[in-house]
Amino acid sequence: MKILLLFLFIHLPLFASSIKLTHEEKLFISKHPVLRIQNERNWAPIDFRENAQAKGYAVDYITLLATKAGFKVKFYPGRSWATYLQMLDEKKLDIISSMKITPQRENYAIFSKKPSLELFHAILQRNNANILSMNDLKGKRVAILKDHYQERILTLNFPDITLVYAKDKIEAMQMVVNKEVDATIGYYSIFQHSIQKHSFVGLHAFALKGDSYFQSTKQYVAIREDWPLLKSILDKVQNSLHEKEIHLLRMRWLGELQDKYSQLTQKESSYLKKKKTYVFALTLIGYP
Repeated sequence: MKILLLFLFIHLPLFASSIKLTHEEKLFISKHPVLRIQNERNWAPIDFRENAQAKGYAVDYITLLATKAGFKVKFYPGRSWATYLQMLDEKKLDIISSMKITPQRENYAIFSKKPSLELFHAILQRNNANILSMNDLKGKRVAILKDHYQERILTLNFPDITLVYAKDKIEAMQMVVNKEVDATIGYYSIFQHSIQKHSFVGLHAFALKGDSYFQSTKQYVAIREDWPLLKSILDKVQNSLHEKEIHLLRMRWLGELQDKYSQLTQKESSYLKKKKTYVFALTLIGYP
């Protein structure tokens, strides 16, 4: 993370656009110089803990926003998701770096104007399974994390699915391997990353394309509801970001995984196989 942020700030003149803060916003920063932020145990490559360091796309993204605004950050690792939500509600956290907006969460949090990330859902299953839709999960056992919004969707809309609770995504995946459950539902890029990193054998993730219940999810920065000035500051920093800065973050954490999700149609694949020569025009703005 430090290397990436160092690169970004070395090239700040190339990426910079003015961030005009009001007197009240500047005073807020001086009064609250350190932002308290959650750090997940196992939500790689988005937000996780490794070698006693906070890592992942959301970690780098919120650190970039905070640093550009003039804040320092302090990460609070190792709690459950339910505990983090409670901490934000009780003002023991200032920010949750990546979260979906729901009506319930809007009771105790305000959200950044722009999303920080878009994620795609998938059903993780054993290779010998043939689960191709949510309807195929009826009558089956599905591992889920308590208080994650996927739990609410399943509870309200799929009463024929038996929910089995796991402490985190890795345990949910292990339950699928051990045949304790038939599947688990989560984000495609996280499943792919975890399969590779933890050497899970015999699993594959089926992307839920066009599903009405589990559509692609936009993640936002969640801010304690009594700090609208912090939201205003972070919104301004988001607006100031250059597309190359976001590109660097995506390539570091999500580039290959996103490519695997975006599959070509049969017609597109056939065209590329027949074509012998490719001509590209590249505009490298902001690179040394």
